[in-house]
Amino acid sequence: MNCHLSHGKDNVHKRFEELKLIFNRIGKDDISIMGHDIKFLYGDLNFRIDLDTTCQLIKDNKLDEMLINDQLLSQSHKYNLPILNEAPILFPPTYKFIPKTSEYNLSKRPPAWCDRILWFNNDPVKFIAYDYIPSLCFSDHKPIYGIYLVTVQKNQKEESSFMQEEVKVDHKEAIESCDLRDTQGKSIKCW
Repeated sequence: MNCHLSHGKDNVHKRFEELKLIFNRIGKDDISIMGHDIKFLYGDLNFRIDLDTTCQLIKDNKLDEMLINDQLLSQSHKYNLPILNEAPILFPPTYKFIPKTSEYNLSKRPPAWCDRILWFNNDPVKFIAYDYIPSLCFSDHKPIYGIYLVTVQKNQKEESSFMQEEVKVDHKEAIESCDLRDTQGKSIKCW
């Protein structure tokens, strides 16, 4: 599920209410989103950091202090939502940059991890990598990516020849123009 939740530091309650609407949505064949075996939620979730000292903490590389005050991580228990997982965030906030630069725009909003990839607690998902791409400077966000190992089981209800097996998917054409690098600058092979 890709979504773009309400913006603004003070709209945290509204963002959680939007998540509730998404989770309760009925999709194809009258199956709710929660009725699927594996669910990812990603996009510009717009959760902010409830601190006034974010810029100094970034300079001091104190990500843990910022994460403690991240609205998604610190307030999700207050809402009646499914338990969501996220790989450890080991990269600086991905928003708000001066477009076409790697310099934070501090004029209106403090930096935050607005862009996120989440999965649901009981889903058979294991993260391999979760990072941002500091070299891409197209907007006021830095893109993030995740690489996950997902276990898929045979559906007993369907009469098909599908069996649980490793499937090789070649995504080279889709990402050949994108040079993915981790936070240490090492190139990441994605196919």
